[in-house]
Order: sequence, then structure tokens, then C-alpha cells
Amino acid sequence: MRPICNDCGLQMKCKRNGHPIVITDDPEKADPYQLWMADLYQCAGCDHEVAVIGQGQIAVSNRYYDDDFAEKLESFGGADVVRVF
Repeated sequence: MRPICNDCGLQMKCKRNGHPIVITDDPEKADPYQLWMADLYQCAGCDHEVAVIGQGQIAVSNRYYDDDFAEKLESFGGADVVRVF
């Protein structure tokens, strides 16, 4: 599966596999609760990027279940922060 750019109508190409993503309810509060690895896709027409988490994937770590969540979060240093509605 490759995403289609909504603006250009072009099929996006994979820019990076294993892109770190931090999931939070509110990025302003900096209160992350899950860590994921995603594939980062980019449009060749407008450079728009989208992160895709594959079907059947499970979180790398979850604040509510993993005792070592803080250490794993630190290792995700340059991760994108994603707000979930």
C-alpha cells in the first residue's frame, strides 16, 4: 500500500522505514503515552509527508503497561510527536 497525495494526486514514495513516532493526547502538555515505528512517505510533487503505521503493528512501548517506558521514550530522541483525537 502506498498513500496518494491529496493535493497532487501522485502516489507517495517511501522516504524512510522505521521512523519513530510518539503518540500523545495533547502535544502542548508533552504527555506521551505510546511509541511506534512507522514508515515515512513523501510526495514527489509537493514534498508533503505522511507517517503510516502498518496494519497489525503493535506499539513499541506503552506508558500504561511498560515499566521501562521512560527509557524507551528517551531513546526515541528525534521522534515526531503525533496528536491523537
